[in-house]
Amino acid sequence: MYLSIIILPLLGSIVSGFFSRKVRVSSTDSILLNTGSKFGILDRNKFIFRAFSSEADKGNSNLQSVTCLIKEHSDTNLVLIELSNGELLTLTREFIEWFRGFTDAEGSFYIRGAAKGSSFSFSFGIQLHIDDIAALEYIKDNLHIGVIRKDLKDPVASYRVSGLKEIAIVIAIFKKFNLNSTKHLNFLKFEKAFKLYMENISKEGRNTIKPIITNLKEGMNTLQTDFNRPEDHKIVITEGWLLGFSEGDGTFHYVISKESFTYSIGQKNRGALMIAVKNFLESRVTEGSINSVEGGAVKIYPSKSDVLQLTVRDLGFIESVIIPLFDNLAWHTKKKLDYIDWKFMIELRKKGHHHTEEGKDLIARIAGQMNNNRLSTSDVPKVDRTLLLEEIANLLLESNYTLKGGKVWIESLNRFKNDNTRKAVQLLEEYTGKIINTFRTQSDCAEFFNISEAGIRKRLQNKTIFYYEGSRVYLTR
Repeated sequence: MYLSIIILPLLGSIVSGFFSRKVRVSSTDSILLNTGSKFGILDRNKFIFRAFSSEADKGNSNLQSVTCLIKEHSDTNLVLIELSNGELLTLTREFIEWFRGFTDAEGSFYIRGAAKGSSFSFSFGIQLHIDDIAALEYIKDNLHIGVIRKDLKDPVASYRVSGLKEIAIVIAIFKKFNLNSTKHLNFLKFEKAFKLYMENISKEGRNTIKPIITNLKEGMNTLQTDFNRPEDHKIVITEGWLLGFSEGDGTFHYVISKESFTYSIGQKNRGALMIAVKNFLESRVTEGSINSVEGGAVKIYPSKSDVLQLTVRDLGFIESVIIPLFDNLAWHTKKKLDYIDWKFMIELRKKGHHHTEEGKDLIARIAGQMNNNRLSTSDVPKVDRTLLLEEIANLLLESNYTLKGGKVWIESLNRFKNDNTRKAVQLLEEYTGKIINTFRTQSDCAEFFNISEAGIRKRLQNKTIFYYEGSRVYLTR
């Protein structure tokens, strides 16, 4: 049995009338017939827009009924969308959550006005490097709407939804399963403009709403200046959302000189989303799985161009939280290869191969072909992946570490491993001694204050007093 959810109720009151009936006119279209009154009674359980289906239909007195009803299946992993032709589109919650996250990272909503007159077009789109066209095909294959086009000049591919009925489906999905980032603000303007446009089909009505829609359009995307979220907007982080967002805006990185592994994502203008992700990740720490996360294994740093960067470098947290999370999910972009290679380097390091020349060379080659260097358009020489995987597998068969007297012995260096743990760096108020922040490493502290590690060391050695957020502070271990 299905539970009906009302999505996007019509603006304004429902116009009176008592003898309306919906008639199928083709396999893909339906119209709302009028018998006496100006408009028929509208089904309150459906999301209905009234508009001409195309420019050629302007002479037709019948109004197109674009309907879209979302139904939740008794199987909570499925969501049903009833289309205007009566057919049902079945989506999995796994896809919807991934699609939400990926749209927060890569999706865009567009409104375009005609050069003359009062008509507008509406579209939803995602543009990716041509190497990730499979991700666009995954979206299209699930939604069964939209088109994919390859750019004739640049190495990009685009997925675009623009039909009235198709746009209604996209709006219904994101109305029920809202976006988390500032893209949600674009969506709200897009939805409002679309509803106004579809409800005002007369020439007079379109002329009246033209300045309203134009104003909404000019406050979207790069022109947006107000980033305050509505009070009723809730940020909902799920595993699937985080995967989708990470496939769009995430990075898996290894700095060879620092032997530092990093997982990071970024978000412009507002920190609420990054804080929500931080809380989500830290909530997954199980008792005894790793040392206490007090002091913060998950850091949020201000970056360039008003971007806040969420960063995880703590290897214990990476192995206990990040890897188990992403290992359990289905990836859809080339970033999966970066994640796999990132894990390989972690395994090579765990077995001590970063202490051998062979291991150092292999790790350097793995890192050198990750992220943008992996793109087919990159000038970086390509690595034979089959041979690379064979080398990794062979090296991981053995460890460069052995146990001697309960201590870890590094075979290649003929010495014991140094087990001294690095002390955290603390930021304290001068007068009260209150701990304002704790950094697990000098590197984390340096990145937070956007200065060099040498600068941090100097402040630690000299107990230098400086100002932070209006308070006199100093660093200590």
